[in-house]
Amino acid sequence: SDVIYGGISSQQEALLQYDADDSMFKNALDSLSISREDVSKTNETSIDKWTSQHPGLVVSWSRSPIYKVDPNQSQPSDRSSYVAASDSSFLYYGNAVDSKSINKSTIKILAGHSASAGNFAILKNSGNILTTSSRADRCYKTPGDTFSFLNCPNSNTFKSQTTVTNLSYKTDAKYLKNHLGDRLAYEVKLTNQSQQSINLKPEIYLGDILEYSRLTSVDTARFDKNSETLEWPSATIPAGQEKTYSFNTQILNAAPLTAYGQTNATSYDCHMSSLAGSKDDIKIYCPTPKIVERMLSEPADSSLVALAWIVFIVNLLIYIKVRIYSKEHELILKSIRRRHG
Repeated sequence: SDVIYGGISSQQEALLQYDADDSMFKNALDSLSISREDVSKTNETSIDKWTSQHPGLVVSWSRSPIYKVDPNQSQPSDRSSYVAASDSSFLYYGNAVDSKSINKSTIKILAGHSASAGNFAILKNSGNILTTSSRADRCYKTPGDTFSFLNCPNSNTFKSQTTVTNLSYKTDAKYLKNHLGDRLAYEVKLTNQSQQSINLKPEIYLGDILEYSRLTSVDTARFDKNSETLEWPSATIPAGQEKTYSFNTQILNAAPLTAYGQTNATSYDCHMSSLAGSKDDIKIYCPTPKIVERMLSEPADSSLVALAWIVFIVNLLIYIKVRIYSKEHELILKSIRRRHG
């Protein structure tokens, strides 16, 4: 998901990345109307200090449609997502979050201001970008100037709704901790809320889902391995009507122990997230090593408390085990004494 693989160490390195041939970093900044001069005037700070000066909604931009800045980031209050298109036909995806949800992060950034884009920040660990302006006027168009309703669900003319049913329990998967081997049925309902027909190509991003599951069946869709997107044929939805698309997956029998992403905290986080207009999450069974990983990744005060509880529980189990063995040993000795009078 990184705009700059491996990140950057300084403002000077950011400028070198900007000037490189076929620079994805330059493409990303161009798509958000941030110039080289804007980058040259940035200052190093951290997200917690930056968000304290810019309360409200922040849009986090990445190469991945499913993106989370920090593993401890809480659920956003605004579920809007955005797309910025560069002249080189690359798409950069933005997710709106409340700055309060990332104001404890100490990730280092380069903070600046653009006359066109407003206040912005460049994450040093990934080259990904934060803006305080969504640039929604550029959100609704792809490089071909065709409306992209799926990528911009905040359009009042269009609605997308994804439901996930756990077939193993015959209930909504969003209200369960789904287990290994469970079968899931996805339905994507697209509704035209406008007064005229719309043409679109339905699609859903599955990259995060396929970390913990596999596709088992689709209707008329085609899976694109490069973009990890399930794509259906172009369709026309008349005014006020809806269309529904479906596919099935099965959670893997053994959950990967892969660590969550260091620059994209939605990766291998024991959640399966889909993106078709809006981001939808379902929880899955999380192996013990992953639970410990999450506890230790929390802020220092929380992780110490978690570690203290782990130590307490382990010691309690050892104490109970020792008591059981001691009692068994006592009963064995009594039995021996009786036999030998």
